[in-house]
Amino acid sequence: MHILTICSASRSQPTYPRPSKRRWRVFFLGKFALKEGQGGGEFFTPTSVVRLMVEMIEPYGGLILDPACGSGGMFVQSADFVREHRKAYQDTGEHELVVHGVEKEKETVKIARMNMFLNGLRNEIVNANSYYDDPFDTYGRFDYVMANPPFNVDGVNLDKVKCQRRFSEYGIPQNKTKKTGKAKDELVTVPNANYLWINLFATALKPKGRAALVMLWNKLPIDI
Repeated sequence: MHILTICSASRSQPTYPRPSKRRWRVFFLGKFALKEGQGGGEFFTPTSVVRLMVEMIEPYGGLILDPACGSGGMFVQSADFVREHRKAYQDTGEHELVVHGVEKEKETVKIARMNMFLNGLRNEIVNANSYYDDPFDTYGRFDYVMANPPFNVDGVNLDKVKCQRRFSEYGIPQNKTKKTGKAKDELVTVPNANYLWINLFATALKPKGRAALVMLWNKLPIDI
């Protein structure tokens, strides 16, 4: 929050806090996301939402995963959390946060890597599809998982995910068939990939790990 400062002792003009370079980057990413419409979510999740998620899981150090990382904003907020709390508690210990991100769009991967470089984060951002690829061997590896994944994807090939234990440990819905006109070409898919994301978040965590995710609740069998 910016605070307007007025010096009553003189007739000088009111002064405004100068936005940091990172705030400008967040601002332009947000504008780009609005221009892109619904698809802009792969680039940008509102800062207020990300900060809430970070405050909930408190990623104070360790390995953190975002399997749908977009431009990497969640990683930057996590690093901010570590810096702020180290300063508040005068903690001089080592709490390195190492971030791992997966993003399927090549151009967005470039933005994410630039974001990590500009914020001085130790990272590994890869171009892959989290449904079919597991570049970090995620099962039971991470201290924290954060993501705002795409909602309600219904075209994930069941045969390509059902044998992956990161998805299958808690079961995979499989009651939908996409008709292509030819029986031999019929593709059996997962009815809603939201279930896959939730499975992935749960299985990627260490026994005492914590996760936060954005999910469309009215598409899940949960009463809230």
